[in-house]
Amino acid sequence: MSASVRRIGAPVILVAALFLAGCGATSASSAAVVGGTTTITEEDVRVGTEQFNASGQLEQPVTPSVILGVLIQAPTVLETLAAKGVSASEPLARDALRKAGISDPAPATVTLLRFIEAVNKANTPGTLSEADIAELNTKVAGLKVVVNPRYGSYDGAQGQVLAQVPSWIVAPK
Repeated sequence: MSASVRRIGAPVILVAALFLAGCGATSASSAAVVGGTTTITEEDVRVGTEQFNASGQLEQPVTPSVILGVLIQAPTVLETLAAKGVSASEPLARDALRKAGISDPAPATVTLLRFIEAVNKANTPGTLSEADIAELNTKVAGLKVVVNPRYGSYDGAQGQVLAQVPSWIVAPK
């Protein structure tokens, strides 16, 4: 794999073309992901997917599983990159969404845009060392979360939610 493709590695680069960690009294049945003190609700995923797709960031719409994969990684990626001097502004993300016609962007949607901004900056040659990239990939691969089976399962090595929905579960739309 070439160095330019390897920059942020397979886990992050796959979804970089794209987390709100809502803590509190969310019932397990409405949680898309639970891990440690982090809960991503089905509402976060639904609204994040709708708003992101409506914003015109990509030509093709993305699936809830792709959005969920980014929301799982975002806190770790944003925190790690910020520690390396790579930041992504919440006000700029909100402004970009408003300009795209999303008048009241949800926190999850803002996080998605911040993730994209940070990963794009990090992929600029010379921004991160190979050791920085390896550290980030190790952190993403080591994330321990429980994904609601209707979305699939989180594969840390690939940094994505794999849609392996059992036949008895209704997949999200």
